[in-house]
Amino acid sequence: EIDCMINFCWLGHEQKLEVETCEVLGK
Repeated sequence: EIDCMINFCWLGHEQKLEVETCEVLGK
C-alpha cells in the first residue's frame, strides 16, 4: 500500500488518474 502511494500517487500527484489507479491497486 505504501509502496503504491510513493510510486504511483507521488509520481502522479499532478495526475489524479494516477492517484485513483494507485488507490485501486493499493486496495
